[in-house]
Amino acid sequence: MDGGPRTKFANIDFVLGMDVLSRMRFTIDFENSQLILWPPGAKLPAVQPGVERIQLVLTKQVNASAIRPCIFATVNEKNTATFLIDTGADAPMYVAFKKPAELGFTGPPATAAASVYDGNLRIDLPVHMTTFSTLTAGKAVFKDVEARVVDASGINSPVTKGNLMFLNVIGTPFLKTMNAVHFDIAGRTVAIDRNKN
Repeated sequence: MDGGPRTKFANIDFVLGMDVLSRMRFTIDFENSQLILWPPGAKLPAVQPGVERIQLVLTKQVNASAIRPCIFATVNEKNTATFLIDTGADAPMYVAFKKPAELGFTGPPATAAASVYDGNLRIDLPVHMTTFSTLTAGKAVFKDVEARVVDASGINSPVTKGNLMFLNVIGTPFLKTMNAVHFDIAGRTVAIDRNKN
């Protein structure tokens, strides 16, 4: 990893990743800007008045390590996929294997591209900025979520399609709309605290 001057890692001494964190329970408390590591047997704090806690079951993404926290989520009430919760990621991103318009996504023309390899062939896939009218995970429903959609409608290879599913991510800009996110990867759950309104 290049951690030299003028790189994005210039001021980071080390990366604390899921190879370590997946073995413990931890909370990212956005409201108080804290990372909390919970000792074995400790209980999460009680939910504060005006806040709801929603428990989600973690699933295993195809070909993914068990240490990666993934959930099922539905976009715009009809497109269900496995999403990786990745605190290093940007806005939520969804890979569409049909034309985005056919799946109900609207927005401006593509503003970026995601490069993938289908065998030895490099393919640049259009990336569209959009707004999910809803993003539903378990009992949690979020409205008007700023996101990206990758147009992978031209991909036919099952192997490449499987690899592209790793691009379904939910990152920090969205997670920061919550008060806190509690991870128990060994226990296969994640809980989110958010204001009831």
